[in-house]
Amino acid sequence: MARKNIFQLVEENYDVESEILKINHLFSNKYYFVDNYEDCDYTLENLLKEFLFGEWKYRGTCIDVDEYLMRANAQIDERELIDEENIINNIEVMENFIKLYFDNGDSLYNKFHIQYYTEFKTVFCELISAVEKRMGLTRREYKDKVILYPKNASLEKVVDLCEDEDVQWELIRYMRDDMSLSEKRKSLAYLATNLYIEDDASEKDEHIKSIVKKAVNVLNNLHIRHNNKTGKWENKVLEYINEKDAMSLCDMVYNEMLTIILLREHKTYEKIYSEFNKKQKRIKS
Repeated sequence: MARKNIFQLVEENYDVESEILKINHLFSNKYYFVDNYEDCDYTLENLLKEFLFGEWKYRGTCIDVDEYLMRANAQIDERELIDEENIINNIEVMENFIKLYFDNGDSLYNKFHIQYYTEFKTVFCELISAVEKRMGLTRREYKDKVILYPKNASLEKVVDLCEDEDVQWELIRYMRDDMSLSEKRKSLAYLATNLYIEDDASEKDEHIKSIVKKAVNVLNNLHIRHNNKTGKWENKVLEYINEKDAMSLCDMVYNEMLTIILLREHKTYEKIYSEFNKKQKRIKS
């Protein structure tokens, strides 16, 4: 009789909601840390409350972990429906709590001889990585914080090509955040300046020039780089563009920016390909 093997069944029966409940149960109840001086154990939650959370510079005005989870829309309650945003927020909080521990791990060991059990990394951290993989999320550190956002190959490549952390974050933020039209315009104006999205007479690649031309047209005429409602740059077309279409044009420009940066980077390979092609022709002749 044909049947699915146990490994297929384990994979197919993976349930994100069940996993997030498991992670939060371990967060509050599993003793992953030992204090060798006092001969006592701590859960990650207790360790944060006792030693780390109060000094965390990113806690805002939250006075404890519970308040932080609530304000971050990251609380998980098995009695209530858990939506996708709630899960992602919770995992992002957990990632930052894990980073907070590892950033202070040496200090905790030196002062209190606190160290983690192996299961903290092999079980708890791996469970979180598995959820991120299943949900198609990318993990990246930005200025001592961990952020999660939907996996996007083009965005990942462009972010890696940018050296400025603030530009990296703005690229991610545009993709990740639920922005209003005014926020999208402001973000695109910043990116256009820092990624040099301008007509350039020295650019010889016709494909790049064509995409830049479209992007610049929208940037200059959709109330992004200039005040297109009054004065020198006034544009009557704006009166006939609704918010939905304006947001779509903003998203188009964002994607065009990614393409422009990738094409510029691709040009760096043209010389070596040209040499490779010449060698092929010499061999054939």
